[in-house]
Amino acid sequence: MIRSDRHSRDPLIAPPWLMLAIGALCLALAALVWVYQLNNPSDGARMSKLPLATTQDGIYIDVLVGNSSLQSGDLVTSVQGKSMVALAETIWQPSSWGSPWTVGESILYKVERQGKQIEIPVLLGKQPVNAILSRNWSVLLFTFIFQLIAIFILVQKPREPAAQALFLWGMTTSHFYVWSTYNQIYDFVSGYGFWLYMSVASILWVSSWAAGLHLALTFPSPLPRLKRNPWLIWMLYPVSYAIYLLYLVFSRLITSSRLEWIGYWNRGDSLIAILLFIPSVIAMVRQYRLHRSGPERQKIQWVVYSGLFSGSVAVVLYLVPEFLGLPRLGVNVIGILLLPFPLAVALAIWRYQLFDINLIIHRTLVYGTLTLILGLVFFSSVALLQALFSVILNQKSEISIVISTLTIAALFNPLRNRLQNGIDRRFYRRKYDAEQMLARFAAKAREETDVEQLCSELVWVIEETMQPNVVTLWLKKESQKIRPEKLSGAG
Repeated sequence: MIRSDRHSRDPLIAPPWLMLAIGALCLALAALVWVYQLNNPSDGARMSKLPLATTQDGIYIDVLVGNSSLQSGDLVTSVQGKSMVALAETIWQPSSWGSPWTVGESILYKVERQGKQIEIPVLLGKQPVNAILSRNWSVLLFTFIFQLIAIFILVQKPREPAAQALFLWGMTTSHFYVWSTYNQIYDFVSGYGFWLYMSVASILWVSSWAAGLHLALTFPSPLPRLKRNPWLIWMLYPVSYAIYLLYLVFSRLITSSRLEWIGYWNRGDSLIAILLFIPSVIAMVRQYRLHRSGPERQKIQWVVYSGLFSGSVAVVLYLVPEFLGLPRLGVNVIGILLLPFPLAVALAIWRYQLFDINLIIHRTLVYGTLTLILGLVFFSSVALLQALFSVILNQKSEISIVISTLTIAALFNPLRNRLQNGIDRRFYRRKYDAEQMLARFAAKAREETDVEQLCSELVWVIEETMQPNVVTLWLKKESQKIRPEKLSGAG
């Protein structure tokens, strides 16, 4: 009986088009925040990323450019005569949102600096893009590399649960793109910028930690309980949002103003990360114990080790201090410490055929290198022959192109074979050695007449190339009966 695809679809696997749509949405939301920021003026500063930067009296700032009249550590208490407490109330009232500022306009800030209240005119300029990139380059690099790897794996394995989970995690780390822009004082005044940043950053942040747990539960294969209850995977996301919303409600009850409450939102981000990281660690350890030996163990060991290292460092040295209001590591340090994870995934793909896509990488290496070399040979030979004909005949000749084309055609197969052998020897040594042993055995089988010697040689080749636990060879007698003969024990 043939079942339709609609009924036979694995509930752990989402339609590939939906995965691509979610990925595109994540990137589009991050791009929307950047477009908003680039089309609005800047005072040269951002809200400080230090713990508890938003207080019941105002907001501490961090200056990005040196020509600003503001200073890092200033506590902004009012803007244009309107207190930050009042501005925090108006962001909940769209009808009260302020009119846009313009580049070149001077805005009056009231700040608390070294215990003194002073008024400072601030000249607005363009967004300090270079300063933003220099302060966040490592997390942006981590995100970019991670997303490239996630896209590559999904394209090759669109219906594998772990590949989909890795893709979701990679795409939702777009919160780092958003986070690098961060909020500025103007966003409180306009209202639009505040809600755009907070909604996009929070959705992507919570989703990324849920996707990380999703990957831990399905890599390298879904845990047994998930196969029986696949709905548990997809419930991770709404449950994570629900926990975050419950925290926001609770924190509002213990704060005296909306401005102070907003200061607690970053703690909610840290809390949801810690709560989801703990089961992720448990799941990774469980996966590692389930795959004690064989190729699956080799596939996951780099990913598990790097994931535990990067995740633990981020949680212990950044998120926990942020939640407790303690000093933490710098942003670029965290970005560097996160890089081992996507690099380990790339290494596992390269060395241990993670997601079984080594063949694609192998062909890309061979034919990509071949195309580059042949292209260089073609253009170099054309240039050389044209120069030669110009000296001899005092004119350029189309014969140089014909000769170069024929040279490329003659070089194609020999060069491809040499490149393939070289790449196999350098990067795929085990595969290359196995092919060499099989070729030697085939040559020996044509010459060897001693059956016992040939059987011993065959068993040795199988042990060296496939490394099985036991090798059993069945020999067919002249009477057409089959008897088993065990020729080797543990391999």
